[in-house]
Amino acid sequence: MNSETIEKLVQENPTKIVLLVISGGGGVQSGPNMLTELQQAHIPNIDALMRRSAAGLLYPIAQGITPSARAATRALLGFGYDAKTSPLDKKYKLKACGIFQQKSDKTLFASLGMDVFEENTELGTLFSKFADVYDQYDFFFISIQETEMYGLQGEYYRKIKVIEEVDRHIPELLEKSPDVIAVTADHSTPTAMAAASWHPVPVLLHSKFCRYDDVMHFDEVSCAQGSLGIMRSVDLMPLLLANAGRLRPFSA
Repeated sequence: MNSETIEKLVQENPTKIVLLVISGGGGVQSGPNMLTELQQAHIPNIDALMRRSAAGLLYPIAQGITPSARAATRALLGFGYDAKTSPLDKKYKLKACGIFQQKSDKTLFASLGMDVFEENTELGTLFSKFADVYDQYDFFFISIQETEMYGLQGEYYRKIKVIEEVDRHIPELLEKSPDVIAVTADHSTPTAMAAASWHPVPVLLHSKFCRYDDVMHFDEVSCAQGSLGIMRSVDLMPLLLANAGRLRPFSA
């Protein structure tokens, strides 16, 4: 279904959506145990959420295509590679903000009408900011960028350490009880390659209306068995809206 049709189905609803993006989080099997960084990481909080969620894989653009960071972010927000951006309050009736660990693509987010908060490199500040502004927004794009940096540097264990630190902050998201939570990556940056890549990334989608599946661990191999299947990143946003009760039924 195209973007224009989705826009016609959008309806207002006082629900909140959190999209937690572990930038460059996807990997390939490497390290001494031949595991991806997500497979190797100890992430009990994300895994507990995974067991109450639907899982799948996302291709940021298409099979075999390595995206730029900008293209990958656009896709997660529902804009295809040839689509013009438009403010999210107009497109989805969402008052949206982005919370970033480092500097963001201000031009992109200005075109989306999103308020941007750039925090310092301490991960805790992102989640503190989320709590501080929770009552002001409908949609929260939280970006962990340190994982991308260590992926590009080929630092396997340092990337894992950041993923595990993200996991320790998951209870802070859950404490606010948002209606929809999705955890994913914008694209893959395997430390074995020390470069961005075309590999699909895992995604979990949690809401009180989603169908749980049998996936127990949040990683690339486990999520490939999930009920969401393998889809494009651009198709994630309609699922988030639907689970938040923000899409009317379609009538031909």
